[in-house]
Amino acid sequence: MDRTAQVVPTRYKSADVRKQMGRLIAGADADDLLAAFLWTTEGWMLRYFFGDYDAQHERAEQENADARWHRLADWPDDLRPTPKAVKDAVDAAFLALETALNREKNLLREGREACRSAYLAMNHE
Repeated sequence: MDRTAQVVPTRYKSADVRKQMGRLIAGADADDLLAAFLWTTEGWMLRYFFGDYDAQHERAEQENADARWHRLADWPDDLRPTPKAVKDAVDAAFLALETALNREKNLLREGREACRSAYLAMNHE
C-alpha cells in the first residue's frame, strides 16, 4: 500500500474508531485494496443503473397520474356541448394511455427485479 498517497481517511469523532480504522489501514495489502475498490465500484454501478430505472419508474408513475386525472376530471363548461361520442373517444384514449403506462411500470419493475436477482445470483455462486 502506498502510504504516501494523497488520500486522507475520514476523521471519526471516536478515538476508538480512529484507532481501529488505523489498525485496519495499516494491515491492508494490495488484495484488500482491490477487493475494496471492486466492492465500491459494483455499488456505484448498481446505484447508477437502478437510479436510471427508478427515474423511469417515477416518470411513468407521473404520466400515469396525469392520464388518470385527465380521464376522470370534469370537463370545463366551455366543452360541455361537445358531443358524447367525442368525449367518449377522448376518455378511451386516456384510458388506453393509462393502461400502456401501467404496462411500462410493470416492465420496469420486472426488469429491476431481474437485474437484482441476476446480481445476487452472480455473487452467490
